[in-house]
Amino acid sequence: MDFYPEFTKKYLEILLTCPENIRSSTLEMNPLPGTEEEIYVSGSNTEKYRTYGAPQEWNALFVTQALQKVVEKENLQSLEWPHIEIFDACTQTDIVLADL
Repeated sequence: MDFYPEFTKKYLEILLTCPENIRSSTLEMNPLPGTEEEIYVSGSNTEKYRTYGAPQEWNALFVTQALQKVVEKENLQSLEWPHIEIFDACTQTDIVLADL
């Protein structure tokens, strides 16, 4: 998302609305050995993709800013579990300020 920050809003929307088990495994930074999931996606370029560790790949600042906008737009008085889980994932990675 560093190269396409405009996708951050949609990515966050998907994280907030997906089932809890998918969101939790996607945000998991250090899954227990043996519980990691990797899936094959077949096509012209068959690849194996991780289904965990998304915060290692995203720009935590962009996701945090998008989350803040959602909270303000929805005028939330308290955060729901998906918001807390995503914010927690953002705090587990470094915020990169370069090239902003």
